[in-house]
Amino acid sequence: MDRLTRRLAFGLMTAGLLFIAPAAQAASQGVTLANPVGQVRAGDLVSVDVRLTNLDQAINAVDLTIQYPTDRLEIVNISRAQSALTLWPEAPGTDPATGTVHLVGGLPNGLYAQDARIVTLTIFALVSG
Repeated sequence: MDRLTRRLAFGLMTAGLLFIAPAAQAASQGVTLANPVGQVRAGDLVSVDVRLTNLDQAINAVDLTIQYPTDRLEIVNISRAQSALTLWPEAPGTDPATGTVHLVGGLPNGLYAQDARIVTLTIFALVSG
């Protein structure tokens, strides 16, 4: 299946979500970052899970942008291993110039998320904190 066909199939699958405001609201409120425990020092590599939590409605698509301070940290890897999402019309990416991570993915049959991993970010700490 070529890239355009995959995008079209994903777009058709998720088109219904655009008209369901409660689902979009639930998704925006149910995203958490699993922070590391303890002090992080400059030069440390830290893994942080981006998770969907406590959604009271099933979702089947995620379009998420995360902002981060580029003067304090650098995203060195975005891993989809063990992700609850199985469809990725575009690979997760980061834009260091704007300090954003963008994630677009989905799951054909939907998901009631209690604690579902989307991705794991590997972060390089530029400063201690």
